[in-house]
Amino acid sequence: MFERIFIVGAITNSPTDRTALYSVLAETCRSYAKQVSSPLDSIEFPGSNEELYNHVIGWAFTADVLVAEASMPSTGAGMEIQEACRNHIPIIVVAETGSTISSLVLGVPDLRALIYYENLEQLRQMLREELARLQVR
Repeated sequence: MFERIFIVGAITNSPTDRTALYSVLAETCRSYAKQVSSPLDSIEFPGSNEELYNHVIGWAFTADVLVAEASMPSTGAGMEIQEACRNHIPIIVVAETGSTISSLVLGVPDLRALIYYENLEQLRQMLREELARLQVR
């Protein structure tokens, strides 16, 4: 079991409510890690912007795995992915089928899997498979 999995993705300018998506990601990851943090935690964070920055960058730097939901561009998620790269943390990118993902994200050296999904149940299953695969490495 991993100690920490960090889930990142668009929050600020998302045109749709992504609560169900992030809930599925967090629920799935909780079967593989003692601690899970997701964008839902950032939304509910009670501190200042500076405190939030320190909190999420700390997670990005200390996680065992980073799961990046990349269906829509996010400056913050890109920053979190970069911090994970600095510490050679394995990264799993997930995105809705048909999404265009930044070439920089696709080129990160620690990218372990790219998952395109049609629906949340398919995402759940495919993410389980990748997390299980990472555990045996």
